[in-house]
Amino acid sequence: MGSSTLITALQTNPAFTDAYMVGITLSFTRPPSFKFLRTPPSGYLLESAVISTLPFVAVDDALIGDHPIHLADPSVAAFIDRTLGNAWQWRARSEPGGQITGTAGLDDLGLTVLDTLELSDEFLNDLVIRKLGDGPALVEPPRQHQLTQQLVAVNS
Repeated sequence: MGSSTLITALQTNPAFTDAYMVGITLSFTRPPSFKFLRTPPSGYLLESAVISTLPFVAVDDALIGDHPIHLADPSVAAFIDRTLGNAWQWRARSEPGGQITGTAGLDDLGLTVLDTLELSDEFLNDLVIRKLGDGPALVEPPRQHQLTQQLVAVNS
């Protein structure tokens, strides 16, 4: 379209003029940003809590032992004693997947279930290695100790 034809069209056709002006103004705008791809945070932030209930055990109960956790929280101590028991067995192997070369229990290590609450897997594995001697390459902790570590992590 030549310039004289364009000027004539702009002067005689108001609809064409409007469309032409809109086209000019759109050509000078910035391209759209990619902000529309980001989802703005909406809704409410929620906090959750896990509440557990255990059978009540009084501090002066006859079943209370002499471990300090019995004084700190006798209900949790009684729950751990009752639920996890004392039949913990660490298994030592000379190589991964190999034959079991030895086992050690809580009694062998001179510990109770409640003693293990603050002890790491690494520390207990080292105790088992020292107890069994002959340098086992791998010590498998009992599942009960993993459960106590999870319980301590939840209550921390």
